[in-house]
Amino acid sequence: MILLSLLLVFSFALTACGKTEEAKESSTINFPAIEAGNTDQSYPVNNAGDAYPITYEPAIAYPTDPSSPDYDAQMDAFLTDVFGEAAANLKAQADGLNAEQIRDLLTGADYANIPLTEGERTAIVDWLAK
Repeated sequence: MILLSLLLVFSFALTACGKTEEAKESSTINFPAIEAGNTDQSYPVNNAGDAYPITYEPAIAYPTDPSSPDYDAQMDAFLTDVFGEAAANLKAQADGLNAEQIRDLLTGADYANIPLTEGERTAIVDWLAK
């Protein structure tokens, strides 16, 4: 207890002997000066296409109406768009397989690198299985 008291008294003594100048508090932030040039310029934008020239390619949509008269041609074109040259191989491999086997074929190593949504995969399996 005596040791603690001596430590407390000693720290007060050192604090009293410290620097007497108060620290200046500053809330000023110095930013570098930048030459803005002529600030009277305005940039009129006539339409949003001029302001944001964003280009994108629309996603390939798979045919959704099996009762359509040209459904087979649409699905054949869809397969060619998605699989490229591998579409002919896929059709040859799927010949005579049932829906489950075709689904396994699509998720197998040969076609795993082709991103398909579940809807696309189901449409392809249904078309190839018929």
